[in-house]
Amino acid sequence: MNEQPGVSTTEQRIQGFLQEIKKYPNIKPLATQYVGDNPTKAAQAITALYAAHQNLSGVFATNVLVAQGVDTGLKTAGVAGKVKIVGYDADPTQVADLKSGIVEALVAQEPYQEGVDGVQQAVNATDRQADQVDPHRSGRPDQGQPRPAEPVHLQEQLLTGRGAGVGTTRPGYQASP
Repeated sequence: MNEQPGVSTTEQRIQGFLQEIKKYPNIKPLATQYVGDNPTKAAQAITALYAAHQNLSGVFATNVLVAQGVDTGLKTAGVAGKVKIVGYDADPTQVADLKSGIVEALVAQEPYQEGVDGVQQAVNATDRQADQVDPHRSGRPDQGQPRPAEPVHLQEQLLTGRGAGVGTTRPGYQASP
């Protein structure tokens, strides 16, 4: 379930999901549902989707608001915990639901480092002359906005409610400075 078509980050998450799920031929993904950044619409959509597909076993939600709505909709349908949720970000309700088994996993990016990188990239952009900006390397090619010469690679944190416990991370993740 995704927010809206055309958002590069969430569309890439969907593309990655669809590519990876091909490795599991017994799992049949349904068409992506677009619900805006609206938890109420996400709750309505998942309720209708579950009514049409009683064998639904899991949902991949591409951002925090979509995940919140999926969580609410599955609770309303009475199948919270039966239908597994993998979502992005980790608000307090999602973390509580992760701990209780309603949410299977949450993917949390490294927010502290994103803030640090945002400042660094702003400084990099202001230190360059406008005529040195390559619109084909920019974050928004149509607007020629500056982009750092070197790409920024961020780690992600996968939170799970089982195994090693909440807070299982990929190697190299730092929870705080």
